[in-house]
Amino acid sequence: MWEKLQEIIGSIEVRELESRTLLEVFLNASNHRDADQIMRAKGFNSSTTFCQEYRALHLLCQSAIHYASDLHLALDTALRNAQQALEGFRYQGNQFNEALAHRVISIIYEKRGELSKAIAELKQAINIFKSFSDLYEQENDLQAKRRCDVQIQECNKALKRIESGLPPKSSSHSHAKWPSLRLIQHVYDFGHASLVGKFVLEDKPITAVEINQVLIDGKPYELLAVQEDVHAITIPPGHQLFWLKIAGQSMNQASPTPIHEGDYVLIDHNRLPSNGDIVFAQINHPPTPAERAGIIKRLKGSSLYSESDLSIPPIPLTRVTIKGIVIAIAKPVV
Repeated sequence: MWEKLQEIIGSIEVRELESRTLLEVFLNASNHRDADQIMRAKGFNSSTTFCQEYRALHLLCQSAIHYASDLHLALDTALRNAQQALEGFRYQGNQFNEALAHRVISIIYEKRGELSKAIAELKQAINIFKSFSDLYEQENDLQAKRRCDVQIQECNKALKRIESGLPPKSSSHSHAKWPSLRLIQHVYDFGHASLVGKFVLEDKPITAVEINQVLIDGKPYELLAVQEDVHAITIPPGHQLFWLKIAGQSMNQASPTPIHEGDYVLIDHNRLPSNGDIVFAQINHPPTPAERAGIIKRLKGSSLYSESDLSIPPIPLTRVTIKGIVIAIAKPVV
């Protein structure tokens, strides 16, 4: 959905230079984290300018960043920012941008499960785009009319999908956009029957085995990374690793690689967790037998967080025991 939000915000009409610069930075970001970091580094801030267009655009970009962070509480901020952006565009008198803000608000309401509000926002956007399309037709401005008609078509597709009870299109099987991973295990010196000599694992490795696919139940699975900048992991000798099959959708919005039901994750039992790691933990006193299986969550501060399109509250560390960290995700090759 990050790409969809970039696409919508990329259609915003900008006239001011600082707005154009902000929009370029936002559209060139590969993900919401990059957008947030670059915007902060370049000092983009809506509170330090009197330009109404820039303020509204900045709020809409921030709304998309909070939406894509996939934290439940961030949706409230995303909605508030988008609504303020809409008011800014309305105050500025730019109804086209106002309609685009309605589209963003609709996406946020849909994720919150408030489908009637999402539909209402889409209908408002359609009405605005239609009025512009009719006006441009009268003025024989076919290029501007076509731009409005594209927006109407996109709104109608989203409206039809929501009214049919279908979820947003997922890129869950588009592995090309997710970072691939290689597991590396060292190969050491030859084994000997001699009584003289040191243990071979004390020597330097002579080569390495690299794994980027595994077979599970006879089906090929691709290995994908859990960190954006880590494309290879070396497995030290003696590390205890084990695979887990995923049930549920509590991490289906994890970044950079979402974890879906039916995927497998590789757990390193020996590595100590750090803040920001995806970890495997057990509930200390599970209320139901099903929760004996453990949980996969993101460690942040003193709690474990889901990253999902579902609303799932965080779990305090006092209620769990961390058993290892996720170092790889295996998805079926399609």
